[in-house]
Amino acid sequence: MKYLSLIVFTLLTCVNLFAQENTELTRKQSSMLDDAVKFANKSNAKQALGLMWKIYKENPNNIDLSYNMGLAYVNLSGNPDSALYFFDKVIKLDNSGIWTDEDVDLHLAICRAYQLKGDYESALMELTLIREKNDSGYANDKIKRETNICQNAITLMANPVRLEVENLGPKVNSVHDDYRPVLSNSETEMYFTSRRRRNERRSAFDDGQFEHLPLTKYLHPSDDKVETNSIIGFSFVFLFMISKK
Repeated sequence: MKYLSLIVFTLLTCVNLFAQENTELTRKQSSMLDDAVKFANKSNAKQALGLMWKIYKENPNNIDLSYNMGLAYVNLSGNPDSALYFFDKVIKLDNSGIWTDEDVDLHLAICRAYQLKGDYESALMELTLIREKNDSGYANDKIKRETNICQNAITLMANPVRLEVENLGPKVNSVHDDYRPVLSNSETEMYFTSRRRRNERRSAFDDGQFEHLPLTKYLHPSDDKVETNSIIGFSFVFLFMISKK
């Protein structure tokens, strides 16, 4: 099956997934799905999902297409409910009866959709299912990490803490949305995500810029002189760093 796979952050690619399909795609539909994946690789959710929906109207029972649409909704548009609908179709259409590494990827994607909904209990249930069925040990590190994320989220949500957000000034913050600051162990570097403009790609969810990861350098902490630089850019993840000399 051709599907969109999460690599590093949200870089999507196309590979073979399920051996059996309910209905075959025509040559034209397969070509359209290939084009949709190319748009997805460029983080173009509108074009990718637009093509997928055209195929779906003609062939709603193709397992490859359903999986692609689920991943596109969870990875590109931030729409977990639509993602879960199509992932459920994949499960119903797959009649192989054999648990494979590709099933692990599917249920990890379902876990991600529940995380986006804030339903960490359901996400944990998916992870429990994976551990029970996954005899190969495939993606064990990722399964453990996602389990920790869910358990930490449940604990934090059960014990909320009131926080006040302080603007760090124009050399760090921007007029766009900035989120999730994290300090390094030495407290000389700070990573955070930002939706400041970097290119013309926009999210289908709210038509805003995709989040990037900035890194800012504290040059002279005594007089608050800082410098923000972009370091690494992936599909729609951009890395900035703040560091203190």
